[in-house]
Amino acid sequence: MYLVVLSGFRRARTCRRLSSCLWRTIQFRWTFSLTGLFLLVATVSIGIAVAVHVFRSVYDAFDIQLVPAWAIAQDGSRFALASYDWKLWESQPREGALLLYDTETGPSCTFRWPLSSRPSCLAFDRSGHILAAGCSDGKIAVLNALTCQRQAEVKVNGHVTAVAVSPGKDVLAAAIRGTSATTLFNAADGSLIAELPGKSDFTCLVFCQQGTVVAGGSSTGTVHIWHVQRQAAVTAIQAGSTPITALALSPDGREIAVGSDDGSLGIWIVETGARRRIFPGQTTKIGGVAFSHDGTRLAVATGDTTRLWDLVEDTHSPVFAHGTVWAIALAARGAGLIRVTPESIEHWDTDGRRIRSLPLARSRDVPQPWGIIAGVFVLWAVALAAAWRNIVRRRRAAMNPTG
Repeated sequence: MYLVVLSGFRRARTCRRLSSCLWRTIQFRWTFSLTGLFLLVATVSIGIAVAVHVFRSVYDAFDIQLVPAWAIAQDGSRFALASYDWKLWESQPREGALLLYDTETGPSCTFRWPLSSRPSCLAFDRSGHILAAGCSDGKIAVLNALTCQRQAEVKVNGHVTAVAVSPGKDVLAAAIRGTSATTLFNAADGSLIAELPGKSDFTCLVFCQQGTVVAGGSSTGTVHIWHVQRQAAVTAIQAGSTPITALALSPDGREIAVGSDDGSLGIWIVETGARRRIFPGQTTKIGGVAFSHDGTRLAVATGDTTRLWDLVEDTHSPVFAHGTVWAIALAARGAGLIRVTPESIEHWDTDGRRIRSLPLARSRDVPQPWGIIAGVFVLWAVALAAAWRNIVRRRRAAMNPTG
């Protein structure tokens, strides 16, 4: 009898052990299934986030943002940028935009443009209150940069290659490729004033500070200078054989700085056309030149550098920074330099120290999912570590039911 009871007791204890082992095994498999499911979801999430980022990168590579024109006010107060997006699989670009910036605070307003009238050249008056936009279809729009309203519109026959607004905000000069002429218009109502003598394919126009003289640089390296009131030619300067890419008249209107596509830069006397000086050291295209308000300094932006020349001491500052420069200006107040790159509007002092920088809010700037990818990856790593620890602990418990 005792042996029977003992045998039954041993069998019951063995059954309890077996059932406990089986329950732990089931519990282990159940935990492993939940952990595997969580890891699977996390892994799929990471894969989706990475795939979205890769797709967006490839999509952006074929989504080109064209920037055909930009301009900065002579006093550096405002900057304008014309742009439009173009997908390579589309037959033509989409609607464009004209973005206006206050160089101290950032974006101020945006103008939308139909595809047929996208801007090809821009120009401010000296104070940055009026903006002229010449378009590829022959339209010239005069905009009020303070109120963001269209003030006047002019229609010409031909592609508008250059525009300029007088400091008095009353005269608009435009170069038309179809007629190879420079024409003066009334900036208030768009009425025709006169067609200036001398025909060429002009690439840039600029007024002097008094508004009495306007100069135009051509694609053949010639600079034409006219008297506004008399509508007569003052002189013609042969600055080189390559296209003129940058012009700046001194504050007194007696000298003109001329920059060319081959990197040559010089100052000429307006009345006589005689060359006053040459600036060595530039080997790439001159992107912009600007006189200071007192005419003692000249800022020069090439394709990859920016320098400030002291015209009194005949010296120049070290290179401010490297990289592409769109526009440059010397502030009307103080001795600051304003430099616009494809990424930002930068403020520098005359010693080559950057004071501050404002990012250019471009229409194609979109947030990238790197934060989401990093967050999901961290959660996945933590879950993997916790799951592995739990798996090891439960496997040891399942393999050792008496422990």
